[in-house]
Formats: sequence, structure tokens, C-alpha cells
Amino acid sequence: MGLQPGNRRSRAVDVLVIGAGPAGCAAAISARMAGLTVAMLEVRAACNSPLPGETLHPGLEPIFRKLGVWDTLLDCGFHRHRGIWRERQDGLRGFEPYGHDQNGSWLGFQVDRARLHELLRNRVRDLDGKLSPVMSVDGLLTGEARVAGVRADGCVYGSRFVLDGTGRHAWLARQLQLEVERSGPEQRLQFGWVDDAAEDLDGQPLFRQRTDGWDWLAPVGAGRCAWARLRAASEGSGVDYTWRIFRESAGRGYCLLGDAACLMDPSAANGVLRAMMSGIYAVHLIGAVLKGSIVEDVAITEYRKWVSQMFDSTRAQLREAGLGMARSGK
Repeated sequence: MGLQPGNRRSRAVDVLVIGAGPAGCAAAISARMAGLTVAMLEVRAACNSPLPGETLHPGLEPIFRKLGVWDTLLDCGFHRHRGIWRERQDGLRGFEPYGHDQNGSWLGFQVDRARLHELLRNRVRDLDGKLSPVMSVDGLLTGEARVAGVRADGCVYGSRFVLDGTGRHAWLARQLQLEVERSGPEQRLQFGWVDDAAEDLDGQPLFRQRTDGWDWLAPVGAGRCAWARLRAASEGSGVDYTWRIFRESAGRGYCLLGDAACLMDPSAANGVLRAMMSGIYAVHLIGAVLKGSIVEDVAITEYRKWVSQMFDSTRAQLREAGLGMARSGK
């Protein structure tokens, strides 16, 4: 695809990341740490709606350490918690700790998503990754039967590999017209903040199961809580969070990361952990291709298999627990 009049061309890079959330940042950081050239497009939000709070499982610690942001995360002073209260439909509530070792209880974080994103983006900048804010990504560049870059805000960004970290918007999958596989009942997610100390929770988050979905309440300190609620519904308030996957999550010149590859119920998927793992693994395979350790078709197959196994195993676990889409029998 040739240049259009008025387009500016940036220098081609090894890895171009669309979206600057946890998945995209993990990919960009990993690529820079591997010595690859990186450009990241930070797509500005069309509205100023507040971002939801984010609950981070203790299992993310090794990943944050690997990416070099663990100490910075600790310095943010985010609220820590030891586990999760779980409340059944009959109102019976019990506490499930994450666990402990010789150093004490394992602790999760309840973070402000905007601050988490900025922390990760700063790490990309510190590693000399190029981060460009754009209003929109306008088109896809292809050549020799592969993805070769994008057009955004009148500029052409060429790359050897394009990684989609646009979350549930799945920009690249829509551009490529990839087939989407939906699973289970339609459901919608809402989130926000509330001035409530929730003293009965002792600073620990609460997951409340309902016949039509679930509620989540997470104390963040200073007398405030983050909340989320998911309901089985095809329309209405909130965002569409119906389970779906693009089985062609990788192809020649591209990978879909995190929610852009597969969208799952947040209560079952450890979304940030999965998103960051996808970015790290995609770059691991890309690095192997560029070094000549494996051919690209093998990397594509391995990444698709990894995404599909994650989606299918999480779906099976949810069925066994009798939650979410298990109600539909699908």
C-alpha cells in the first residue's frame, strides 16, 4: 500500500505497539530489553470517563520485577490486601487468603489504573522506546502478504511486527476482518468509585456472586472503594464483556495481545496478569524469529495455541465452578 498525499513516514522499527495499556507496555518494555527497536502509539481516549480500579494478584510480582518496575510500583503506596472475601448467592461469606511463605502473607494491590498505566509508560520511555500520542489509528499497511505497519494522524509507521494492545476494541482484528468466536450469554460490565470505607471488609475486596452475574467491591484506602458489577444482558448500561476469542491471534507480521486476542469474564481471567504475559510471550517469539531460531510460521502456531489454551481452560474452570456462562450450558 503506497503513501497517500500529505502522509509523513516515520523510521521503520522492529516492533510497533498499538495501545499503551499493560499488554502493550509489557511488550514494548520486553522488546527494548531484548535490544529491538520499538514504537508505541498511545491512542487518546475519546472521552474523559474515569478508568476503573484494578486488582492485581500477587502472582504479578515476578512479572513486574522482570520488567524493572517492581520498586516503582511499591513506591506508589497503593492499597495492599491479603486475599478476597467471597459471598455466595445465599449470603454466606468466607475469606480466601492468597497464601503465605516464610516472608509472611502474600499481598495483592488495589491500584488506580491511570497511575499504573503511566508507571509502565514511563518505563518504556526510560528504555528509549518511542511513545507517540495519536488521536486515531486510521489504516493498516500491508505488503508481501503480511502486516507492515499502520497510518495514524497523517503519519505512516512501518514495522516488521505490529502488536495490538487496544484491549476489547481489537482494532487490528477488525481491520483484518478476522473471524470472532463468541461463547456464552451476552453480558455487560459497569465500574466506578464510591466514598465508602466498607469497614466490615477489613480492607479486603469482596466478590459477591449473583444469579445474573456478580458484584465487586474493593477498598482502596482514604474512605473510598472501587466497584464493578457484571450482569447478563445484551444491551443497557456498561460495556459489552461477552466472552470472545480470535483464534487467528497471530499471523504474518502481527500478534493480538490481552483482551484484543480474547475477552473473558474479569472474575475468572486475572486480566492484567494475562495481558502482560501475552505481551512478554509475543515478544519472546518475535525475538526468536528475528534471530533465526524459529521460522515465523512456527511462532504463529505457538502463539495461537497459547491463547486458545488459555481461553478454553479458563472457560472449562468457570463451568466447573458453576459461574458465568455455565448457566447457558454452552
